[in-house]
Amino acid sequence: ISQYGLDAITSILINSWHRCEVLSLSYNYLTNKGIEKLSNALQHNFFDVCKNDVFKPINKPTSSGLKTLKLENVGMNYVGIEHLRNSFNCNDAMQSLNELYLGDNDFFGGNNANHGVRQIKLLLRENPNIHTLSLFATNLGDDALSSLAYDFQSRRSLHLGRNNITCKGVAILGKIILNSSTLQNLKLNGNPVGDNSDGWFSFTESLKENSSLKYLDLTNCKIEDDGAISLAKNISINTSLEQV
Repeated sequence: ISQYGLDAITSILINSWHRCEVLSLSYNYLTNKGIEKLSNALQHNFFDVCKNDVFKPINKPTSSGLKTLKLENVGMNYVGIEHLRNSFNCNDAMQSLNELYLGDNDFFGGNNANHGVRQIKLLLRENPNIHTLSLFATNLGDDALSSLAYDFQSRRSLHLGRNNITCKGVAILGKIILNSSTLQNLKLNGNPVGDNSDGWFSFTESLKENSSLKYLDLTNCKIEDDGAISLAKNISINTSLEQV
């Protein structure tokens, strides 16, 4: 969509936010500038627009509002996350948001790594009701994963596929699994995890101690026979997993 289309969408958000529970703008090249415009609309959508264009506050129950926001592959980086944070912090109704899909945007690549970690960390701490988070293909990597581990462990669903997570990273994920009583879905597909280090075996060991995880996606993670044996041994003890 062009800026004209985005203008129309933001106008709807300002006027009819209480009827919008799901907003999906994925795979549109919005860039940080477009995210800023969208965030401004979300920030002010607790106002009612009068005929003379004067904003008049209205009272609506905070249980109404956006529940799912999808912004995958929209050409944003950590600056876009900062715009979103500003809108969430200025609108109590955004506390209803519990699913956030941000995959296929470069938040952590190159010089963005530290800024990306900081913005995602603040976003999650300021919005604890977000239980489903997708960060697939965001150049997360092992180091950023380590920095965000504490904030990930209280989520219900995490999509971290295609992020160049290795055995070092899955060892960290093993600790998240051990410390989490809420994580139910974990997608790690497309990461070069392998199974030739203690990290993988530490990860599989954590599965037998966890009682919340129901779905685990390890598609195309370069796991071979020894790794599969360790995985099978430990999930046979696990009482919650339903699909691997």
